[in-house]
Formats: sequence, C-alpha cells, structure tokens
Amino acid sequence: MSALVELIGKARAILFDFDGVLVDSEPVHFGVYRSIFEKRGHILGEEDYWKYWTILGEGVRGELRRHNLDHLDPEELQGEKDRDFLAACHSGVIPFDPAARSLVSAMRSSGKLVCIASNSPREQIDAIRHTADANSVPEFDAIIGRSPDMAKKPAPDIFLAAARTLEIPPPECLVIEDADKGLRAAHAAGMPCVILRTLQNRDFPFEGAQGMAESLGEIMSALGEGYGD
Repeated sequence: MSALVELIGKARAILFDFDGVLVDSEPVHFGVYRSIFEKRGHILGEEDYWKYWTILGEGVRGELRRHNLDHLDPEELQGEKDRDFLAACHSGVIPFDPAARSLVSAMRSSGKLVCIASNSPREQIDAIRHTADANSVPEFDAIIGRSPDMAKKPAPDIFLAAARTLEIPPPECLVIEDADKGLRAAHAAGMPCVILRTLQNRDFPFEGAQGMAESLGEIMSALGEGYGD
C-alpha cells in the first residue's frame, strides 16, 4: 500500500471519475445501449462492452466500426442513449458506493480539495446526486462534467478544467479512475493516476498507472496511514 499512501499524501487535490468509481452506473449504461442496439437488430456483447466501451472508451463509433454497421447513425444512437440514460438517472436506481461519502469527507477534512471530473454531462451527474439516498451523497469542492466545448477522455480537457477550477497545478492533482481512457487522459494532463480495480477491469493491465486500489475502502486506509491514523 506504500505507493498509494505516498500518492495520496502528496496530492493537494483528488479528482474522481464518476461512473464506475463513485457510483454503480455502468450496468445501467450497458443496459440502455444494449436496448438501443437490439431495436436495430444488433446484439451488444457484454464482454465487448466492458473492454471496448468502458475501459478503452471507443464508444458508439467503435462498435459501428468493429461490426461494419455503417448504415447506423452514431449521432442518432448517442442522442437516444443520452435521453434514455438521463431518465434512468432521474429514477433513483443508480447508487453511490457506500464508502464514497466517508472517503470524500475524510479527504476534505485532511485539507485536500476533492472534485468529480467525468465524461458524463453535468445534468446526468446532478440527476444521480439529487435522487440517491441523501446520506450517501458526498460533498465536493467542484464538479466538472463534460460540456460541448470539451473533448472526451482520453483527451485531458476535463482534468485540466478541474485543475483550473480548483486552482491547483496539474502535477499536484491525483486522479482516481477505473478506465484506460481515464488513465491516458490523466497522463496527458500531467497528473498521476490510481486505478480502482473492479470486476469488469480486473484483467486489464493499465500500463503506466502509478497506483492500484481494490476498493474505495483501500484508498481510505491509505489516507489514514498517510496521516498516522
């Protein structure tokens, strides 16, 4: 755990990815995308989804390319997905990780700034925050969701926007991610990155990650160790 302790101890700001890190939303993303493709006669495979969509970030266009689905319009598919997923966000079916609130609170109490920095649009993030159990929702110093003028990860735009908002130099920020696209975005932004292991990404190598954690609870333990608790 020593590398994790050192990384957290040095960081002045912690930038959390949202989907799959703070909230268990990835199964909902998959279900919405799968339904949209099924209506068009294509089956979205679960293993392919975890690898090519959530970890590598190839998205709709990658699926169309891999399966020669040139007759489908990626903008139409994405627009339908965003509408259906936002409805799911408002339904309250997406929970926060039970450890998220206590971890974020402990980080802020230790003097660190804490921010959500996500590919998801702000309206999706806010819908989940406002419908989740209030006792499970952390308080953040800033929330950066992707806007139309930002490129998605693996571009560094979202992380750099978070650093500017927090007024912390990028090398003094630490990114918590669960995807290779996020790892690449962090490195492009000049930030170290810790990968949160999940059931879906457990076998992916994540070359270049500065640290690994098996759970938010392990990150909490590293934070406590760094402060002598």
